[in-house]
Amino acid sequence: MQTYWLYRSAELALEQGYDGFQIISDVELIAAPAPDADASLIPIVESGLGKPYMVADICLLRAPLLEQGRYVFDAAALKAFLEPYVTGELCNSNVCPHVHRYLFPGFGQSAGEAS
Repeated sequence: MQTYWLYRSAELALEQGYDGFQIISDVELIAAPAPDADASLIPIVESGLGKPYMVADICLLRAPLLEQGRYVFDAAALKAFLEPYVTGELCNSNVCPHVHRYLFPGFGQSAGEAS
């Protein structure tokens, strides 16, 4: 779910004309509400009826992203990295295992920028 959520967040930032996003709240995995519940939360990734989904607040950002703080992602770099997993072959209806390199400092920067 994390991969799909981050991918959709990157898509959303790019669709709205932004360069990246920052996660500004705790990320929660919550149970899907009953079909007849009055849900005020609108998930950005539909996980299917009865399946849990992730909820967090993000702030859309413009470049330069390096000075924005923690939990900041370059939307284009993140989307490009995750695209093969999101659109590629699935393993038991989930993305195939991969290293979550996008969570480490310096993701999306050149070697010179990261040092």
